[in-house]
Amino acid sequence: MGTQYHVTLVAETDADALKAAFDKRLAEINKVMSTYDPESELMQINRAPVAQPLPISDDLAAVLALSLQIYSQTAGGFDVTVGPLVNRWGFGPVEAKGKPDEAEVATLLASVGSDALTLEQADSGWQLVKHKPVFIDLSAIAKGWAVDELAGMLVARGYQDFLVEIGGELRVSGKNARGANWSIAVERPSLAQGGVQAAIGVSNLAVATSGSYRNYQMYNGVQYSHTIDPSTGQPVTHNMVSITVLADTCAEADALATGFNVMGPEAALAEAEARGLAVFILVDEGGEIRELSSSHFLPYLSQH
Repeated sequence: MGTQYHVTLVAETDADALKAAFDKRLAEINKVMSTYDPESELMQINRAPVAQPLPISDDLAAVLALSLQIYSQTAGGFDVTVGPLVNRWGFGPVEAKGKPDEAEVATLLASVGSDALTLEQADSGWQLVKHKPVFIDLSAIAKGWAVDELAGMLVARGYQDFLVEIGGELRVSGKNARGANWSIAVERPSLAQGGVQAAIGVSNLAVATSGSYRNYQMYNGVQYSHTIDPSTGQPVTHNMVSITVLADTCAEADALATGFNVMGPEAALAEAEARGLAVFILVDEGGEIRELSSSHFLPYLSQH
Protein backbone atom coordinates (compact mmCIF):
# COMPACT_ATOMS: atom_id res chain seq x y z
CA MET A 1 0.00 0.00 0.00
CA GLY A 2 3.03 2.23 -0.13
CA THR A 3 2.86 3.13 3.56
CA GLN A 4 3.50 1.84 7.08
CA TYR A 5 1.30 0.30 9.74
CA HIS A 6 1.39 0.80 13.48
CA VAL A 7 -0.29 -1.15 16.27
CA THR A 8 -0.36 -0.20 19.95
CA LEU A 9 -1.52 -2.85 22.43
CA VAL A 10 -2.22 -2.33 26.12
CA ALA A 11 -1.39 -5.93 27.00
CA GLU A 12 1.39 -8.45 27.39
CA THR A 13 1.91 -10.24 24.09
CA ASP A 14 4.31 -12.05 21.79
CA ALA A 15 4.92 -9.07 19.53
CA ASP A 16 6.98 -11.01 16.97
CA ALA A 17 4.30 -13.65 16.45
CA LEU A 18 1.58 -11.01 16.19
CA LYS A 19 3.61 -8.98 13.70
CA ALA A 20 4.16 -12.09 11.57
CA ALA A 21 0.39 -12.72 11.49
CA PHE A 22 -0.27 -9.09 10.56
CA ASP A 23 2.36 -9.12 7.82
CA LYS A 24 0.87 -12.29 6.33
CA ARG A 25 -2.66 -10.86 6.28
CA LEU A 26 -1.54 -7.53 4.81
CA ALA A 27 0.38 -9.35 2.08
CA GLU A 28 -2.81 -11.27 1.23
CA ILE A 29 -4.84 -8.05 1.06
CA ASN A 30 -2.19 -6.39 -1.09
CA LYS A 31 -2.26 -9.34 -3.51
CA VAL A 32 -6.00 -8.81 -3.90
CA MET A 33 -6.30 -5.01 -4.07
CA SER A 34 -3.02 -3.47 -5.23
CA THR A 35 -2.92 -1.42 -8.42
CA TYR A 36 0.89 -1.51 -8.33
CA ASP A 37 1.06 -5.31 -8.67
CA PRO A 38 0.05 -6.15 -12.28
CA GLU A 39 -0.88 -9.69 -11.21
CA SER A 40 -3.09 -8.70 -8.26
CA GLU A 41 -6.67 -9.90 -8.39
CA LEU A 42 -7.91 -6.33 -8.90
CA MET A 43 -5.59 -5.68 -11.85
CA GLN A 44 -6.68 -8.92 -13.49
CA ILE A 45 -10.29 -7.79 -13.05
CA ASN A 46 -9.39 -4.41 -14.59
CA ARG A 47 -7.99 -6.17 -17.67
CA ALA A 48 -10.92 -8.57 -18.00
CA PRO A 49 -13.59 -8.09 -20.70
CA VAL A 50 -16.85 -6.26 -20.04
CA ALA A 51 -20.34 -7.78 -19.78
CA GLN A 52 -19.02 -11.09 -18.43
CA PRO A 53 -19.52 -12.41 -14.86
CA LEU A 54 -16.07 -12.41 -13.25
CA PRO A 55 -15.51 -14.61 -10.18
CA ILE A 56 -13.99 -12.59 -7.32
CA SER A 57 -12.73 -13.35 -3.82
CA ASP A 58 -14.69 -12.70 -0.65
CA ASP A 59 -12.18 -9.98 0.30
CA LEU A 60 -12.64 -8.09 -2.96
CA ALA A 61 -16.42 -8.56 -2.86
CA ALA A 62 -16.62 -7.11 0.67
CA VAL A 63 -14.68 -3.98 -0.27
CA LEU A 64 -16.59 -3.47 -3.52
CA ALA A 65 -19.96 -3.92 -1.78
CA LEU A 66 -19.11 -1.19 0.72
CA SER A 67 -17.69 0.98 -2.07
CA LEU A 68 -20.94 0.81 -4.00
CA GLN A 69 -22.92 1.57 -0.85
CA ILE A 70 -20.89 4.69 -0.08
CA TYR A 71 -20.98 5.71 -3.76
CA SER A 72 -24.74 5.93 -3.31
CA GLN A 73 -24.58 7.63 0.10
CA THR A 74 -22.26 10.39 -1.17
CA ALA A 75 -24.19 11.09 -4.38
CA GLY A 76 -21.33 9.65 -6.41
CA GLY A 77 -18.65 11.61 -4.55
CA PHE A 78 -16.87 8.39 -3.59
CA ASP A 79 -16.22 6.48 -6.80
CA VAL A 80 -13.63 3.68 -7.12
CA THR A 81 -13.56 4.14 -10.92
CA VAL A 82 -12.28 7.74 -10.89
CA GLY A 83 -8.61 6.62 -10.96
CA PRO A 84 -7.86 7.41 -14.63
CA LEU A 85 -8.88 11.04 -14.05
CA VAL A 86 -6.83 11.24 -10.85
CA ASN A 87 -3.83 9.91 -12.75
CA ARG A 88 -4.27 12.29 -15.70
CA TRP A 89 -4.41 15.28 -13.37
CA GLY A 90 -0.99 14.21 -12.05
CA PHE A 91 -1.90 12.52 -8.77
CA GLY A 92 -1.06 8.93 -9.71
CA PRO A 93 2.15 6.93 -10.08
CA VAL A 94 3.08 8.62 -13.38
CA GLU A 95 4.36 12.20 -13.65
CA ALA A 96 1.84 14.76 -14.87
CA LYS A 97 1.80 15.64 -18.60
CA GLY A 98 0.43 19.10 -18.07
CA LYS A 99 -3.13 20.19 -17.44
CA PRO A 100 -5.64 18.02 -19.35
CA ASP A 101 -7.88 19.80 -21.85
CA GLU A 102 -11.66 19.49 -21.90
CA ALA A 103 -11.62 16.84 -24.63
CA GLU A 104 -9.28 14.60 -22.60
CA VAL A 105 -11.43 14.99 -19.50
CA ALA A 106 -14.59 14.17 -21.46
CA THR A 107 -12.99 11.05 -22.92
CA LEU A 108 -11.90 9.80 -19.52
CA LEU A 109 -15.27 10.64 -17.96
CA ALA A 110 -16.93 8.24 -20.38
CA SER A 111 -15.19 5.35 -18.63
CA VAL A 112 -15.92 6.54 -15.07
CA GLY A 113 -18.90 5.58 -12.94
CA SER A 114 -19.47 2.93 -10.29
CA ASP A 115 -22.99 2.46 -11.63
CA ALA A 116 -21.26 0.40 -14.34
CA LEU A 117 -20.46 -2.27 -11.73
CA THR A 118 -22.83 -5.03 -10.66
CA LEU A 119 -21.93 -7.27 -7.74
CA GLU A 120 -23.89 -10.51 -7.46
CA GLN A 121 -23.71 -13.74 -5.49
CA ALA A 122 -23.92 -17.00 -7.40
CA ASP A 123 -23.84 -20.61 -6.21
CA SER A 124 -20.09 -20.66 -6.81
CA GLY A 125 -19.44 -17.42 -4.91
CA TRP A 126 -19.25 -13.69 -5.68
CA GLN A 127 -19.21 -12.36 -9.22
CA LEU A 128 -18.60 -8.90 -10.66
CA VAL A 129 -19.92 -7.62 -13.98
CA LYS A 130 -18.40 -4.54 -15.60
CA HIS A 131 -20.87 -2.94 -18.00
CA LYS A 132 -18.21 -0.68 -19.51
CA PRO A 133 -14.38 -0.71 -19.43
CA VAL A 134 -13.82 0.92 -16.05
CA PHE A 135 -10.56 0.90 -14.10
CA ILE A 136 -11.14 0.16 -10.41
CA ASP A 137 -8.80 1.72 -7.82
CA LEU A 138 -9.46 0.97 -4.16
CA SER A 139 -6.80 3.26 -2.69
CA ALA A 140 -9.41 5.41 -0.88
CA ILE A 141 -10.92 2.48 1.03
CA ALA A 142 -8.44 -0.43 1.09
CA LYS A 143 -6.26 1.01 3.87
CA GLY A 144 -9.29 1.52 6.09
CA TRP A 145 -10.52 -1.99 5.33
CA ALA A 146 -7.09 -3.42 6.19
CA VAL A 147 -7.20 -1.56 9.53
CA ASP A 148 -10.50 -3.29 10.28
CA GLU A 149 -9.01 -6.66 9.37
CA LEU A 150 -6.10 -6.22 11.81
CA ALA A 151 -8.50 -4.99 14.50
CA GLY A 152 -10.62 -8.10 13.92
CA MET A 153 -7.56 -10.30 14.34
CA LEU A 154 -6.83 -8.65 17.70
CA VAL A 155 -10.41 -9.07 18.92
CA ALA A 156 -10.35 -12.74 17.86
CA ARG A 157 -7.23 -13.19 20.00
CA GLY A 158 -8.94 -11.67 23.03
CA TYR A 159 -7.38 -8.21 23.04
CA GLN A 160 -9.61 -5.32 24.11
CA ASP A 161 -7.40 -2.23 24.38
CA PHE A 162 -5.57 -1.29 21.18
CA LEU A 163 -4.95 1.19 18.38
CA VAL A 164 -4.40 0.14 14.75
CA GLU A 165 -3.23 2.64 12.13
CA ILE A 166 -2.32 2.32 8.45
CA GLY A 167 -1.30 5.42 6.52
CA GLY A 168 -3.09 7.77 8.91
CA GLU A 169 -6.40 5.87 9.00
CA LEU A 170 -7.00 4.34 12.42
CA ARG A 171 -9.29 2.39 14.69
CA VAL A 172 -9.21 2.21 18.48
CA SER A 173 -10.71 -0.13 21.03
CA GLY A 174 -11.08 0.14 24.79
CA LYS A 175 -8.70 2.41 26.68
CA ASN A 176 -5.10 3.57 26.37
CA ALA A 177 -2.28 2.75 28.79
CA ARG A 178 -3.51 5.46 31.21
CA GLY A 179 -6.98 3.92 31.31
CA ALA A 180 -8.47 6.86 29.38
CA ASN A 181 -10.00 7.22 25.94
CA TRP A 182 -7.50 7.26 23.13
CA SER A 183 -6.37 10.81 22.29
CA ILE A 184 -6.30 11.52 18.55
CA ALA A 185 -4.93 14.69 16.97
CA VAL A 186 -6.53 16.37 13.97
CA GLU A 187 -3.74 17.96 11.97
CA ARG A 188 -3.67 21.71 11.36
CA PRO A 189 -3.72 22.43 7.60
CA SER A 190 -0.16 23.36 6.72
CA LEU A 191 2.56 22.38 4.29
CA ALA A 192 4.68 21.50 7.32
CA GLN A 193 3.68 18.47 9.37
CA GLY A 194 3.24 18.42 13.12
CA GLY A 195 0.67 21.08 14.01
CA VAL A 196 -2.52 20.12 15.85
CA GLN A 197 -5.83 21.82 15.07
CA ALA A 198 -7.87 19.82 17.58
CA ALA A 199 -7.60 16.78 19.83
CA ILE A 200 -10.41 14.31 20.42
CA GLY A 201 -10.98 11.45 22.85
CA VAL A 202 -12.36 8.27 21.28
CA SER A 203 -12.99 4.64 22.18
CA ASN A 204 -14.31 1.76 20.02
CA LEU A 205 -14.37 3.92 16.89
CA ALA A 206 -12.51 4.49 13.64
CA VAL A 207 -11.12 7.86 12.52
CA ALA A 208 -10.16 8.93 9.01
CA THR A 209 -9.18 12.31 7.57
CA SER A 210 -9.16 13.52 3.98
CA GLY A 211 -7.30 16.74 3.23
CA SER A 212 -6.30 18.71 0.16
CA TYR A 213 -3.81 21.19 1.56
CA ARG A 214 -0.60 19.23 0.94
CA ASN A 215 -1.32 17.26 -2.25
CA TYR A 216 -1.89 19.51 -5.25
CA GLN A 217 -0.59 20.37 -8.71
CA MET A 218 0.30 23.77 -10.16
CA TYR A 219 -0.65 24.47 -13.79
CA ASN A 220 0.03 27.94 -15.24
CA GLY A 221 0.29 29.40 -11.75
CA VAL A 222 -3.04 27.95 -10.59
CA GLN A 223 -3.25 25.41 -7.75
CA TYR A 224 -5.42 22.32 -8.37
CA SER A 225 -6.63 19.98 -5.63
CA HIS A 226 -5.89 16.24 -5.78
CA THR A 227 -9.57 15.59 -4.99
CA ILE A 228 -11.29 14.98 -8.32
CA ASP A 229 -15.07 15.29 -8.67
CA PRO A 230 -16.18 12.12 -10.51
CA SER A 231 -19.20 13.94 -11.95
CA THR A 232 -17.17 16.63 -13.73
CA GLY A 233 -13.68 15.15 -14.03
CA GLN A 234 -12.29 18.40 -12.57
CA PRO A 235 -10.52 19.06 -9.25
CA VAL A 236 -12.90 20.36 -6.59
CA THR A 237 -12.97 24.13 -6.08
CA HIS A 238 -14.71 24.48 -2.72
CA ASN A 239 -12.91 25.82 0.35
CA MET A 240 -12.86 22.63 2.45
CA VAL A 241 -9.23 21.79 3.27
CA SER A 242 -9.81 18.86 5.62
CA ILE A 243 -12.58 16.60 6.87
CA THR A 244 -12.34 14.05 9.68
CA VAL A 245 -14.97 11.32 9.93
CA LEU A 246 -15.72 9.04 12.88
CA ALA A 247 -17.45 5.74 12.16
CA ASP A 248 -17.81 2.21 13.49
CA THR A 249 -15.43 0.81 10.88
CA CYS A 250 -12.32 2.33 9.36
CA ALA A 251 -13.30 1.30 5.83
CA GLU A 252 -16.49 3.35 6.18
CA ALA A 253 -14.67 6.33 7.73
CA ASP A 254 -11.98 6.20 5.03
CA ALA A 255 -14.42 6.13 2.11
CA LEU A 256 -16.83 8.67 3.60
CA ALA A 257 -13.99 11.13 4.21
CA THR A 258 -13.10 10.95 0.52
CA GLY A 259 -16.72 11.18 -0.66
CA PHE A 260 -17.53 14.07 1.66
CA ASN A 261 -14.38 15.87 0.52
CA VAL A 262 -15.79 15.80 -3.01
CA MET A 263 -19.25 16.99 -1.88
CA GLY A 264 -17.94 20.10 -0.14
CA PRO A 265 -18.53 21.45 3.38
CA GLU A 266 -22.23 22.36 3.23
CA ALA A 267 -23.43 19.16 1.53
CA ALA A 268 -21.13 16.97 3.65
CA LEU A 269 -22.32 18.57 6.88
CA ALA A 270 -25.98 18.19 5.89
CA GLU A 271 -25.49 14.51 5.01
CA ALA A 272 -23.60 13.88 8.26
CA GLU A 273 -26.39 15.46 10.31
CA ALA A 274 -29.03 13.48 8.45
CA ARG A 275 -27.18 10.20 9.08
CA GLY A 276 -26.07 10.89 12.65
CA LEU A 277 -22.37 10.95 11.77
CA ALA A 278 -19.60 12.71 13.66
CA VAL A 279 -17.57 14.89 11.27
CA PHE A 280 -15.11 17.74 11.79
CA ILE A 281 -14.48 20.08 8.85
CA LEU A 282 -11.84 22.75 8.31
CA VAL A 283 -12.48 25.43 5.68
CA ASP A 284 -10.18 28.15 4.38
CA GLU A 285 -11.84 31.56 4.45
CA GLY A 286 -9.42 34.04 2.96
CA GLY A 287 -6.41 32.41 4.58
CA GLU A 288 -8.13 31.93 7.94
CA ILE A 289 -9.03 28.38 9.00
CA ARG A 290 -12.56 27.99 10.36
CA GLU A 291 -13.89 24.90 12.11
CA LEU A 292 -17.26 23.31 11.33
CA SER A 293 -18.62 20.15 12.93
CA SER A 294 -21.74 18.06 13.09
CA SER A 295 -23.62 17.99 16.38
CA HIS A 296 -22.53 14.37 16.85
CA PHE A 297 -18.86 15.36 16.84
CA LEU A 298 -18.99 17.79 19.78
CA PRO A 299 -18.99 15.17 22.58
CA TYR A 300 -15.65 13.78 21.37
CA LEU A 301 -14.00 17.17 21.81
CA SER A 302 -15.20 17.33 25.41
CA GLN A 303 -13.91 13.81 26.15
CA HIS A 304 -10.30 14.82 25.51
